[in-house]
Amino acid sequence: MIIVRDPVEAALALPRTYGIDDIPIIIQDRRFDAQNQLVFNGLGVGESGNTILVNGTVQPFVEVGAGVVRLRVLNGSNSRVYQLGLDNGGSFYQIGSDGGLLSAPVQLTRLKIAPGERAELLVDFGNATGQTRTLMSYSSELVRGEPGGVVQGPGPPPQPGDIDGTDFSVLEIRVTGSTSITSIPSSLVTIQPILETDVNRTRSIALNNIPGPQGVLAINGVVFDLNVINEVVSLGDTEIWSISNVTGGPHPFHIHDIQFQILDRGGPAPSPNEQGWKDVVLVYPGETVRFITKFEDFADPIVPICTTVILGVTKMVE
Repeated sequence: MIIVRDPVEAALALPRTYGIDDIPIIIQDRRFDAQNQLVFNGLGVGESGNTILVNGTVQPFVEVGAGVVRLRVLNGSNSRVYQLGLDNGGSFYQIGSDGGLLSAPVQLTRLKIAPGERAELLVDFGNATGQTRTLMSYSSELVRGEPGGVVQGPGPPPQPGDIDGTDFSVLEIRVTGSTSITSIPSSLVTIQPILETDVNRTRSIALNNIPGPQGVLAINGVVFDLNVINEVVSLGDTEIWSISNVTGGPHPFHIHDIQFQILDRGGPAPSPNEQGWKDVVLVYPGETVRFITKFEDFADPIVPICTTVILGVTKMVE
C-alpha cells in the first residue's frame, strides 16, 4: 500500500498517526494446504480462498485508541468481493475512494468493496474504551453472482472450510488508550466535476465472453494480446467510456494511470461514496456504467498503459 499525502489533506482534522489511529488494512483471501503452505495452483481469477489475511496476518487484530480512527482499506483479493460492516451494526463514515478524499464523509453501515478498490473510513470508538469490535464481511448479503457470495451456477465445487456466502471476521479491533481526533468533519475537499461539454470522444466498451468451454473474458470480443494495441487515446483528450457487462457475472473494471468520475449506472447517478475519484468500478451483468476522465499525464508511442477488466490494453499518444 502506498499512502499519498498532500497539503490539502494535511490541513484537515483527520487521524494520521500510523498504527494508533491511522491503520492500513490490506484484505486478502488465501488457501493453505495440510502443511500450512500457501496454495497458489487453482486459486486464480474466479476462485477464492478460505482463510482471510489482513496485512499478511492470519487471525489479525489491531489495538487502536478510543476516538476517531482512520481505516485505509484495500481489497487485495484475487476475485472476492467483501461486504464490510461492524459486528455491532454501528455506523462508520467513508471519506475517500480510489483516487483521494470525497467532498464530505458518507455515513454507512455497509461498504461493498471489489478487488483493487480502496476506501478510507472513519470509525468513532470514543465510547468503546476497553471493548472489542470486529470488522466483518457480511457475505451472506452478497447477491447477483458476486464472488464470495452464495455459490450460484457453474464454477468450482465448494471445498471443505469454504466461507463463500457466510458472515466472517476480517479484523478484530481492540480499543485502548485514546486518540487526539474526537469528531467527524462535516466537509473534506472540493471535487471539480469534469464537464461532459468538454468531451472529445465517447467509447463503448463491452465486457463479454468468447464462446467455448473456458468462457474466456474479452473486451469488445477481443482477448488480451500483449503485442496488440486495441485503443489509441490522444494526450490531453477528455473522454467518456461506456462500460457494458454482457457476461454472466460482475467484473471490476480498472484503468491504469488516470482517475475517473462515474457519471451514472444505467441512468441513475452513482451512490454518494462513488462520486469521488475512482479507478476501479464493479460492473454488474446487464449493467452499463459511464465514466468521464481526462488523459493528461502519460504518453508513449510504444509502451501502452493497461486497462483491465481483467485484461486489455490502451495506448495514449501525443
